[in-house]
Amino acid sequence: MQMISLHLLLHRPLPGRESLDPLFGPYISTLPQNFDYHPLSWTIKRNIGPSLDILPPDASWALQDLSSKFRNDLAAVSSFVHDHPQILKAASKAPSEFMEDNESLVHDYLWAWLNVNTRCIYHQIKNSPSDPDNITLCPILDFANHSSHLPGMKPPSPGNGNLRSNLYRDFSLLSPSDSSVDADSELHLQYGAHCNRVLFIEYGFVLSPDSIPEDQRTLEVNVDDIVEALVVEKGETGVWMKSVLVLDNYWRDWTMHYASGSAFPSYRLVMALRLISIFPSGPLPSSSEEMLRPWKNVVLGNCDKLSSNLEEAWCNILRNVCTTVIERAFTALVTPEVKVHDFIVALWTEERFVAERTRAQRLFMATLLIQAIVVLVMVGITFRMVDEHVSFSTSGYKTLPCYLALFALAEVFEMFMAADALRLRNIIQLVGILLFHLALIVSAALQVHQTRDALINGSVDCSDPDATNYLINCDVPGSLWRKIEPFLIVTPCIIAASWLIMMFWIKQLYGEFGWAIFHIVGANPKTKTMYQYYQVEICLLKFDFFFFTGVTMQLLIVVLSKNSAEFGITIAAIPIVLGLLMGAALAVQREIKWLMTISLVLRRISVSKFYRYSQKLLSTGTVYKLVRFYEPSSTSQYNTTRATLTVFTIVAFLLLFGTFVVGLRCFSDFDRGLLPSKVHDVNKRPKYSFSGNSSGNMSQRQSSYNGGSVLAPRISIE
Repeated sequence: MQMISLHLLLHRPLPGRESLDPLFGPYISTLPQNFDYHPLSWTIKRNIGPSLDILPPDASWALQDLSSKFRNDLAAVSSFVHDHPQILKAASKAPSEFMEDNESLVHDYLWAWLNVNTRCIYHQIKNSPSDPDNITLCPILDFANHSSHLPGMKPPSPGNGNLRSNLYRDFSLLSPSDSSVDADSELHLQYGAHCNRVLFIEYGFVLSPDSIPEDQRTLEVNVDDIVEALVVEKGETGVWMKSVLVLDNYWRDWTMHYASGSAFPSYRLVMALRLISIFPSGPLPSSSEEMLRPWKNVVLGNCDKLSSNLEEAWCNILRNVCTTVIERAFTALVTPEVKVHDFIVALWTEERFVAERTRAQRLFMATLLIQAIVVLVMVGITFRMVDEHVSFSTSGYKTLPCYLALFALAEVFEMFMAADALRLRNIIQLVGILLFHLALIVSAALQVHQTRDALINGSVDCSDPDATNYLINCDVPGSLWRKIEPFLIVTPCIIAASWLIMMFWIKQLYGEFGWAIFHIVGANPKTKTMYQYYQVEICLLKFDFFFFTGVTMQLLIVVLSKNSAEFGITIAAIPIVLGLLMGAALAVQREIKWLMTISLVLRRISVSKFYRYSQKLLSTGTVYKLVRFYEPSSTSQYNTTRATLTVFTIVAFLLLFGTFVVGLRCFSDFDRGLLPSKVHDVNKRPKYSFSGNSSGNMSQRQSSYNGGSVLAPRISIE
């Protein structure tokens, strides 16, 4: 870095002239003549650019690091020139211009240094991959435009991963393998994607949020200041914790990332938060070494995570960190000094974007929880108001108990399914929840009609205000129906609004969960398809249980007497069916063929109601139930609940059929190599480590032109 920048310093062309360097003069003459747009110039010259106080903290630290590197290199070069004045004979300027205290020298070296820093590539010429001499300028690369996501030329990655074997090998640029190259078409150089902080500090520009599709963005936010404050808050224990993190190389460089449509904390951040979650604030506990042992076991790879309570604790801390990032970004984005600089807006926006995506799971669950509370309050108010005026023992009014029980069950079930889907990182189950939510909207809308039919039943002469139950069974101002109607209408509206919000959060989770599944089954399309069918089958089995329980519960309320034998048999059937469904899930997950065979044979029986409706006939058919709702002999029993029961029964039948068909497909995939993926713990995240300093450390810097692959020494174009 120092030698290349010194060469440029000596041969910088004078204003309006060409460089006098006999070898690289034409190339040097084409280099940018000033870097007033670069943030490093703002720190050195101080009379240009905006105030650096409005930068995000991580960008400010990175800029300070870059400034320190520049000043160290400047001092080294100045010392070298002082000790070897003979090299100034070839310089474009007079020797007096290279005095250490000359401001012109600082500005000229800044120009040279930034040209190297913004245009160099990793070029291994030393055995150590991290040697600071492993960089170079390659003039020919400046002739091509660059892109991090468009198809373009890129060097092949080292096949064996041995960096030392790359020494003294030619470096080839290969054209895109997935598309042909037409005559006269432009070839881009494909380089590794960087977050806006790195682009801004290293190169002096940022990418607008709309310039790259969301699933192709590479974003990052550093939270060193927030996490370090958490450590300091621990007092004496915090001082000891810092020494532990430093010793194990987990101190600082705590980041959150967004890549491939997925937001996730770096492994360094996870380990720091895990340690914070273990120890309380205050004096160091006498059992600190014993308390530290689980954390050490994770560091050493003896186990993947801490106890469930501690894992939940560090996740809660991460949520608070995300909230802090979002709040400070929001505050900055409304500051007038920030709003006038698009590049600073982009930096703060990236911080907020990553933090919001990292907390998508929490906000998804919060949406469901708030919706459930509001809906149950509306249903409870309706039930209470009707209960004050009518007796639910009358068959005509039983639609309200069904309504309350159904939605209480649905909301609890939906919360369980959502938590389960997030735990399993199952995007298919989340889509199933969206469809389930649509069914709730339909049921809530049907309930408005059914409740009106139950109350306004024509049994009262509504033309006579003095008639008995006039305000109960008539649709008139001040009547019971007019009082509860708003609460009934609000319910489907709330569910529909939450459905739209859920769609937004599921979109955010789609990339994250898709990335997690990739780590489970790999990139094989056939394996991925088999795994998707497995997920669909498990999801259908869960919904089977809900709809079985929902139909059964409604029939218990509407038809069966508590003193009848059928009532007890039906209650007993619920845990039996649950056991059968769990057995089916176990069979498809563990690929137990005999159990899967039994479950397929009994699948239809598993959702049966075990009712004896007439003439010693044991009804095990969903279609039979549907016919019973409309038979003249039983129509009065289902008069006010027929619509909901019909919808539930049809959906239950379709789910039953779908579960059977998908189960057959899953059965055919047994013994085809999917078993390890099925029993894999999807909560085992890949251990991302971002320990490298990405803010200008040229000894660790990888080429911008190859997406992170280390380049070999000599270059040839093929």
